[in-house]
Amino acid sequence: MSDPQRQEELATRIEERRKLLEGRVDVSQRLRDLSASSARNSVTPAHKRRSPLIALLVTAIAGVAFIACAVASLSLIGSGIWVQTQLGSPNTTVEDFFSAVHAQNYPQAYSFLSSKAQNELSEERFQQIYQASDALSGAVEYYAITSTVTQGSTATVTVDVVRRGDTKTAQVFVLTLTQENSSWRITTIRQTGSTPAPTPAS
Repeated sequence: MSDPQRQEELATRIEERRKLLEGRVDVSQRLRDLSASSARNSVTPAHKRRSPLIALLVTAIAGVAFIACAVASLSLIGSGIWVQTQLGSPNTTVEDFFSAVHAQNYPQAYSFLSSKAQNELSEERFQQIYQASDALSGAVEYYAITSTVTQGSTATVTVDVVRRGDTKTAQVFVLTLTQENSSWRITTIRQTGSTPAPTPAS
């Protein structure tokens, strides 16, 4: 039996009891007053239970909100990866630079310098310096990056460079790089000494 039907039957019984008591002379006035009060104050219907449809809607909204947050997080992560891909890495720029020097493609090697470095050193002078190094010590045979330190938009890369004139000794170069035009570019190149040549990568 449903709650509304039960409440209706209870109210009917109370009303019948009240009328019965009113007709009896042996019932005290206090009891009659209580009976009348019960008739005036009907039973308050119980709160209806939440509809299953409302519960389903609340759950669906919460699910959509969770998915939206997850998608937003993935978008941020994806955009970070995209930016990193666009910038490449300091090591990639250094490898491309020495690859061009190895091939004696001086204009291409020069293109990896930053705008500041190019303002301080013309392409013609750059080519003269590296042609002289190739003539004096032999062309670059191979090279190996030994360390990379990145701090924000700047980086320092140390490279061992082996030339054909002395394959047992490596010249140690320290390059500083900066982010420029969505890529890493070389700002300075310094030779800091020499070290035994590393084993060439296979």
